[in-house]
Amino acid sequence: MPERTSDATADTTVAPTPQASSGTYRVRHTGSGSLSATLVTAISECAGIDPTDFQLYSYLDPDSLDALFTPLRDADDEKRGWVEFHVLGQRAVIYSTGEIEIDTQEPTVPDST
Repeated sequence: MPERTSDATADTTVAPTPQASSGTYRVRHTGSGSLSATLVTAISECAGIDPTDFQLYSYLDPDSLDALFTPLRDADDEKRGWVEFHVLGQRAVIYSTGEIEIDTQEPTVPDST
């Protein structure tokens, strides 16, 4: 599975181009801006849309996300956690360490027949 890894801040572009249609897009929030702003940038890059055209609050409360993971935890910290949700046909996972993974594969629905 192809992967793209990038460091990002809320003030910069996550990556120059979105990941191919299959794979996992990874970014780590390291900036002084909010985690939710980095998430918006990452989702927008993967979906190929302008960040100003994407409203995160249609999927989750950005202030709650920022409060949940403030301060960011070290990977060795025993109080690690994550939030997972589906957005624009993609699965997004935000970890308490500031890492963000977006699965850009098309979601599959089990055959019920």
